[in-house]
Amino acid sequence: YTLSLHDALPIFYLGAAAALAPNDHEILHARAGLHDMRGEEAEARQCAAAAAAAYPPCPKPRIALGSLLLKKERFRAALRHFEVAMAAAEAEDGDDAWEARCNGALAVIRLLQRYGTSPTPLAVATLWLQRAIAAAPEDARLLTLQEEAEALRCIEDT
Repeated sequence: YTLSLHDALPIFYLGAAAALAPNDHEILHARAGLHDMRGEEAEARQCAAAAAAAYPPCPKPRIALGSLLLKKERFRAALRHFEVAMAAAEAEDGDDAWEARCNGALAVIRLLQRYGTSPTPLAVATLWLQRAIAAAPEDARLLTLQEEAEALRCIEDT
Protein backbone atom coordinates (compact mmCIF):
# COMPACT_ATOMS: atom_id res chain seq x y z
CA TYR A 1 0.00 0.00 0.00
CA THR A 2 1.43 3.38 -1.03
CA LEU A 3 0.46 6.45 0.96
CA SER A 4 -0.51 9.57 -0.89
CA LEU A 5 -0.86 13.06 0.52
CA HIS A 6 -4.62 12.74 0.21
CA ASP A 7 -4.85 9.59 2.31
CA ALA A 8 -6.05 10.02 5.85
CA LEU A 9 -3.19 8.01 7.37
CA PRO A 10 -0.51 10.74 7.46
CA ILE A 11 -2.90 13.11 9.22
CA PHE A 12 -4.01 10.30 11.53
CA TYR A 13 -0.42 9.45 12.53
CA LEU A 14 0.53 13.07 13.07
CA GLY A 15 -2.69 13.54 15.01
CA ALA A 16 -1.81 10.56 17.18
CA ALA A 17 1.66 11.99 17.77
CA ALA A 18 0.09 15.35 18.67
CA ALA A 19 -2.21 13.59 21.15
CA LEU A 20 0.88 12.24 22.91
CA ALA A 21 2.74 15.56 22.74
CA PRO A 22 0.12 18.26 22.09
CA ASN A 23 2.53 21.19 22.39
CA ASP A 24 5.42 19.75 20.41
CA HIS A 25 6.26 22.43 17.87
CA GLU A 26 7.90 19.98 15.46
CA ILE A 27 4.78 17.81 15.27
CA LEU A 28 2.58 20.86 14.84
CA HIS A 29 4.89 22.18 12.13
CA ALA A 30 4.83 18.82 10.33
CA ARG A 31 1.04 18.81 10.47
CA ALA A 32 0.99 22.33 9.04
CA GLY A 33 3.15 21.24 6.12
CA LEU A 34 1.00 18.22 5.39
CA HIS A 35 -2.21 20.25 5.55
CA ASP A 36 -0.65 22.80 3.20
CA MET A 37 0.34 20.10 0.70
CA ARG A 38 -3.22 18.79 0.83
CA GLY A 39 -4.61 22.26 0.13
CA GLU A 40 -6.14 22.59 3.60
CA GLU A 41 -5.14 26.18 4.17
CA ALA A 42 -7.07 26.93 7.35
CA GLU A 43 -5.76 23.80 9.07
CA ALA A 44 -2.22 24.54 7.89
CA ARG A 45 -2.40 28.08 9.25
CA GLN A 46 -3.82 26.86 12.57
CA CYS A 47 -1.09 24.23 13.05
CA ALA A 48 1.70 26.62 12.05
CA ALA A 49 0.39 29.29 14.44
CA ALA A 50 0.18 26.72 17.24
CA ALA A 51 3.76 25.61 16.48
CA ALA A 52 4.98 29.22 16.60
CA ALA A 53 3.20 29.74 19.93
CA ALA A 54 4.51 26.46 21.36
CA TYR A 55 8.16 27.35 20.73
CA PRO A 56 8.65 30.98 19.65
CA PRO A 57 12.45 30.73 19.08
CA CYS A 58 11.95 28.23 16.23
CA PRO A 59 11.93 29.95 12.82
CA LYS A 60 10.25 27.09 10.92
CA PRO A 61 6.62 27.83 11.90
CA ARG A 62 7.12 31.52 11.12
CA ILE A 63 8.48 30.63 7.70
CA ALA A 64 5.46 28.37 7.17
CA LEU A 65 3.05 31.13 8.20
CA GLY A 66 4.82 33.61 5.94
CA SER A 67 4.72 31.19 3.02
CA LEU A 68 0.99 30.62 3.49
CA LEU A 69 0.46 34.38 3.48
CA LEU A 70 2.63 34.80 0.37
CA LYS A 71 0.34 32.37 -1.47
CA LYS A 72 -2.60 34.60 -0.53
CA GLU A 73 -0.63 37.66 -1.72
CA ARG A 74 -0.71 39.12 1.79
CA PHE A 75 2.84 40.37 1.41
CA ARG A 76 3.03 42.75 4.38
CA ALA A 77 1.80 40.12 6.86
CA ALA A 78 4.12 37.53 5.28
CA LEU A 79 7.06 39.90 5.62
CA ARG A 80 6.47 40.26 9.37
CA HIS A 81 6.73 36.48 9.81
CA PHE A 82 9.86 36.24 7.68
CA GLU A 83 11.53 39.02 9.66
CA VAL A 84 10.77 37.20 12.94
CA ALA A 85 12.12 33.98 11.40
CA MET A 86 15.30 35.73 10.27
CA ALA A 87 15.88 37.10 13.75
CA ALA A 88 15.38 33.62 15.23
CA ALA A 89 17.59 31.91 12.64
CA GLU A 90 20.36 34.50 12.42
CA ALA A 91 22.71 32.75 14.85
CA GLU A 92 22.67 29.47 12.94
CA ASP A 93 22.73 31.00 9.43
CA GLY A 94 21.52 27.72 7.92
CA ASP A 95 18.60 26.64 5.76
CA ASP A 96 15.99 28.41 7.86
CA ALA A 97 17.82 31.73 7.63
CA TRP A 98 18.27 31.23 3.88
CA GLU A 99 14.58 30.49 3.34
CA ALA A 100 13.49 33.43 5.49
CA ARG A 101 15.82 35.79 3.58
CA CYS A 102 14.63 34.59 0.18
CA ASN A 103 10.97 34.89 1.06
CA GLY A 104 11.44 38.15 2.95
CA ALA A 105 13.10 39.68 -0.10
CA LEU A 106 10.30 38.33 -2.29
CA ALA A 107 7.67 39.91 -0.03
CA VAL A 108 9.41 43.31 -0.10
CA ILE A 109 9.79 43.22 -3.89
CA ARG A 110 6.13 42.24 -4.38
CA LEU A 111 5.01 45.04 -2.03
CA LEU A 112 7.05 47.57 -3.96
CA GLN A 113 5.84 46.29 -7.32
CA ARG A 114 2.20 46.30 -6.28
CA TYR A 115 1.93 49.27 -3.92
CA GLY A 116 5.13 51.25 -4.37
CA THR A 117 5.92 51.01 -0.66
CA SER A 118 7.24 48.54 1.88
CA PRO A 119 7.92 48.73 5.63
CA THR A 120 11.35 47.25 4.88
CA PRO A 121 13.58 49.23 2.51
CA LEU A 122 14.60 47.70 -0.82
CA ALA A 123 18.26 48.07 0.21
CA VAL A 124 17.68 45.72 3.16
CA ALA A 125 15.83 43.21 0.98
CA THR A 126 18.67 43.37 -1.52
CA LEU A 127 21.15 42.48 1.24
CA TRP A 128 18.99 39.51 2.23
CA LEU A 129 18.87 38.44 -1.39
CA GLN A 130 22.65 38.81 -1.82
CA ARG A 131 23.26 36.58 1.20
CA ALA A 132 20.84 33.99 -0.18
CA ILE A 133 22.49 34.08 -3.61
CA ALA A 134 25.92 33.66 -2.02
CA ALA A 135 24.69 30.35 -0.60
CA ALA A 136 22.98 29.25 -3.84
CA PRO A 137 24.57 31.13 -6.75
CA GLU A 138 22.98 28.94 -9.42
CA ASP A 139 19.39 29.31 -8.20
CA ALA A 140 17.58 30.81 -11.19
CA ARG A 141 14.64 31.97 -9.06
CA LEU A 142 16.96 34.06 -6.90
CA LEU A 143 18.72 35.49 -9.92
CA THR A 144 15.37 36.49 -11.42
CA LEU A 145 14.38 38.09 -8.13
CA GLN A 146 17.68 39.96 -8.11
CA GLU A 147 16.85 41.35 -11.57
CA GLU A 148 13.45 42.48 -10.29
CA ALA A 149 15.12 44.19 -7.32
CA GLU A 150 17.57 45.92 -9.62
CA ALA A 151 14.72 47.19 -11.80
CA LEU A 152 13.01 48.59 -8.71
CA ARG A 153 16.25 50.22 -7.59
CA CYS A 154 16.55 51.93 -10.97
CA ILE A 155 12.99 53.24 -10.59
CA GLU A 156 13.79 54.52 -7.08
CA ASP A 157 16.87 56.31 -8.42
CA THR A 158 14.88 58.26 -11.01
